[in-house]
Amino acid sequence: PGIDEPATAASLAEAYTRLGRFDDGERVLAEAMARDEEPTMLRFKRIQLRLARYAQTSDPRALAAARSALTEVESLAPDHPLLTVVQTWLREAETGTSPRRSPP
Repeated sequence: PGIDEPATAASLAEAYTRLGRFDDGERVLAEAMARDEEPTMLRFKRIQLRLARYAQTSDPRALAAARSALTEVESLAPDHPLLTVVQTWLREAETGTSPRRSPP
């Protein structure tokens, strides 16, 4: 798939995040979300990448950004099956507990 495909953009954003190029990852994801008619999965990816940024940098702004993105998803997709998992990841990041399964 081309870069205009949500899955490709999500993978590129994750690669940028793993390389420490956080702003590039956010940009790619934001552009993909703007193009996608149903960006729920991209919204979950944004939370995951912000938590990864927090894990790499301990920057409290990344944790706050993840919380903000989660609040958005909770209001738009309150019954989504991934919501509980992502809520757990965020809670574990906020409390400093070791996650049972950290964000990929």
